[in-house]
Amino acid sequence: MTAADQRPVDPTPVHTEDLPATPTRDRNIPAEAWIEAPASLRASGQDIGRPLIAYKRRLGRWLLWRAGPARGADARYTAIDAKDLSRSYSFRLNPDGSGHGIGPSGTNATRFREWKQDLRAHGDDTALDDTALDDTALDDTALDDTALDDTALDDTALDDTEG
Repeated sequence: MTAADQRPVDPTPVHTEDLPATPTRDRNIPAEAWIEAPASLRASGQDIGRPLIAYKRRLGRWLLWRAGPARGADARYTAIDAKDLSRSYSFRLNPDGSGHGIGPSGTNATRFREWKQDLRAHGDDTALDDTALDDTALDDTALDDTALDDTALDDTALDDTEG
């Protein structure tokens, strides 16, 4: 399986409803390909060297994107509300693994996991993807394809590199 940062970029235009619920294993979907992409997403990597902004997955009603690599460098995660594209939150991840971001509650999270939990707590239950929100998805030790944790911010945690 190819690491997420090494997967080919697929510039095929895509609408919001066509963004997959789970990570893509064969390609990266860049923000530029998302037809309805808000300007805030397209600008989310400007302060960290303008890296590729790639779609990661749905987390309930949230569309999760990342500018930069999963670890070892500056990165920014952006969550956009699929029901209200003007509503978004970001989490800045530093090269040393520390980070910060404001979630829907207005609380400043210093751990990626806290930020994800805030997103989960402020999602619409009717729009939730159960595979992204089970106990595994928020487990600090999980490394499978449903994990989104701050202790394993590598391709396995967000990009589903296992078959």
